[in-house]
Amino acid sequence: MKNIKSIVPLLPAQQLMLSATLKEKMELYVQQLLFEVKGYSHFEISKALDKLIDSYECFRSLILYEGLKQPVWVSKDDVRPTFNLHKINSTHLFEYIDVIRTQGFNFQQEACIRFDWIETEDKNHLCITNHHILFDGWGKQFILSDFIRALKFPNSYLIEKQNKTWYEAWLKLDHKKALDVYKNYLSPFDDSASITQVSSLKQENLEYKTRISIETIQRASKNLGLTGAELVNFCWSIFISIWTQNERVQFGVVKQNGLIDQVKNGFGMGIQTLPYQFQVDFKATIRAQLTHFKNRERAVSEASFANSLDPIFNQFTYDFLIAFENYPLDSSLGSVENNFNLLFSYDRSEFPLSLAISPYPDKYDFDWHYNTTFHSSDQITFLANQFIYFIELFELNVDSNPLELCEKW
Repeated sequence: MKNIKSIVPLLPAQQLMLSATLKEKMELYVQQLLFEVKGYSHFEISKALDKLIDSYECFRSLILYEGLKQPVWVSKDDVRPTFNLHKINSTHLFEYIDVIRTQGFNFQQEACIRFDWIETEDKNHLCITNHHILFDGWGKQFILSDFIRALKFPNSYLIEKQNKTWYEAWLKLDHKKALDVYKNYLSPFDDSASITQVSSLKQENLEYKTRISIETIQRASKNLGLTGAELVNFCWSIFISIWTQNERVQFGVVKQNGLIDQVKNGFGMGIQTLPYQFQVDFKATIRAQLTHFKNRERAVSEASFANSLDPIFNQFTYDFLIAFENYPLDSSLGSVENNFNLLFSYDRSEFPLSLAISPYPDKYDFDWHYNTTFHSSDQITFLANQFIYFIELFELNVDSNPLELCEKW
């Protein structure tokens, strides 16, 4: 292979995404943003994208895996994302971008991101389609900020973010210590609290949104000595144990891998999914169980970079995931927000059910993503609203035990 600039292994979280995509379907983990663009031409957008692509080595990389012990990023001079122009009828817009998304990516032959300029009768649109293997919410905000800077200041300089910088920083972390922490944290469960599957005849990935005031979360967190994320995880533990009448709770939590704050001039996957476990005591008050919860969760908080490919994680499966989205897109658009109107965002978990929690000035959005093969819309609507109600009353119930809450419920 000619014109190779660098060869860098994928992180464990990226390897897991690659394996899942190759096993299931090529559009798995593919994300998409669609903006209506005002005040900027196709030429101006193209020049800014060129500068953006030049500064991100992962946008100019293939992923090779066949015949290799470990998949690698291969950066090459002749690899660049496409930027295609389309002219379509506005009534076909969302159907059209869905076709673009469901194409997926041929990892060994093309970059894992593509850009499309779509012109309708009187509007222009920028569509960004990428595989999640490139970046997470932090990365999405990061590249949009750089793109806006390149657009507003064409002569500005963007520092190149090299693949090796991110991987080398991950290698320097204390992986033995992190694995030892999780070995002490995890216990094999014969079974765990799991939501009953109520499937629909039609297979769809759908979303249901609930909201809760930020004041409610902040007040309860402060009074109980928890972070917002800890409060939600603890509330879900108690809630789902009562719902299922099973004291053993296990689900996936999305955690930052420690690289975002450590690596300067680097770019890559900043998160991974790790198992969460808690054994609820039905006879003890919720308040009495707080200390045990805090001790457990804070013990693993510094081990969020643990190698998720290690065999200790193989026996732990889960069909539910909670993720806090701490990097809202709006903040990355800055002063050109009026020029870029976000019309559509596709960022779905591939779990049967997941909860993405996004903070806003006065509220938290709880976005429930579910697959109707596993859960019906009626089931998730009821479950989601009951959980919000449970959180709103949580402070009032901390001196009750789960058995007493069962009777109240």
